[in-house]
Amino acid sequence: METIQEAYLYMLKVERQFSEHTLKSYYDDIVQFNSFLEQEYLNLNTFEYKDARNFLSFLYSKNLKRTTVSRKISTLRSFYEYWMTQDQTVMNPFVKLV
Repeated sequence: METIQEAYLYMLKVERQFSEHTLKSYYDDIVQFNSFLEQEYLNLNTFEYKDARNFLSFLYSKNLKRTTVSRKISTLRSFYEYWMTQDQTVMNPFVKLV
């Protein structure tokens, strides 16, 4: 897991005081995202909108409920928003996904 992802999860725990259950869900979402990155030979730093669309398709191919997919996308949208506060060169590839 990337350091920025660990910092994001730490922020959710300490600053936002998310429950352990919620933190586990966010952690699992990020782990699944990292597995997708690895599988597709993608990099967190160069991930872009077209890759986010492919990730969305990947999630639906797993026959996940729409609410589950929405939560996972929300997790990643929130992660990128956090990352943008830490690094102004980062763009959020999930911002346009519905």
